[in-house]
Amino acid sequence: MGEKCVQHNSMPQFKRSPLHSNNLEVVNETHRTAAVWKMLSGISLSLVSEIIRRPGSGQLFDLVLNLVFDYAAINVKSNAIRASGQLVACLARAQPQKTLDKFLPSCISRIQEELKCGTSSVRTTSARDLVPSDTTLHWNMLILCGRLAYGAHALLKHKEDIMDLLSLLLNKTKNERGYTGTAAIVTRAMHALSGVYPSDNRFVNEDVRNQSEFGKSHNAQWSRPYEAKDVKVE
Repeated sequence: MGEKCVQHNSMPQFKRSPLHSNNLEVVNETHRTAAVWKMLSGISLSLVSEIIRRPGSGQLFDLVLNLVFDYAAINVKSNAIRASGQLVACLARAQPQKTLDKFLPSCISRIQEELKCGTSSVRTTSARDLVPSDTTLHWNMLILCGRLAYGAHALLKHKEDIMDLLSLLLNKTKNERGYTGTAAIVTRAMHALSGVYPSDNRFVNEDVRNQSEFGKSHNAQWSRPYEAKDVKVE
């Protein structure tokens, strides 16, 4: 009864080590970068494809093309590989020749370098056996796959380079993700070369698009309805 209770007015303070703080900063920065890329990819799939196909959008297209290329050249995100291919496909749909000329040399160089270092050389038959060191190869393969989705005439200009690359991929990709990615590239190339699709898929006919007034107020023509007999397919 005579004992006194000792009250602790303060809890013990724990200090984070500098290493722990640095790791948290790296993780947070990685999450922020991935979130931004995911957001941009989502926006691109619904908006960018339409925006860059509008009349007078040449400078806008070049800006978007350079932004996407610069980002894809210095970043590799395992959780955004598919989104990167879809984003490049949006660009290829608008201007296939310019997009291929921009991305093809870079993709070929990186894919060759990765295969030279032994990437995708371990034979597997399961896509769940992910190898972190293969991420750069898959990143560039999906970008190339997205680019080959449109524009057969653009592919013919780079026929020799594409054939050499496909031959290299067919011989060097041994794991499941590698050879299925190669198959996707071959499928896209064959579809672009043998499929039938309009060369211009903008929302108005060319004669309307070439009018000087249209370039100044083309927003008034958005969602303009056409009768099937009035559409001029190119």
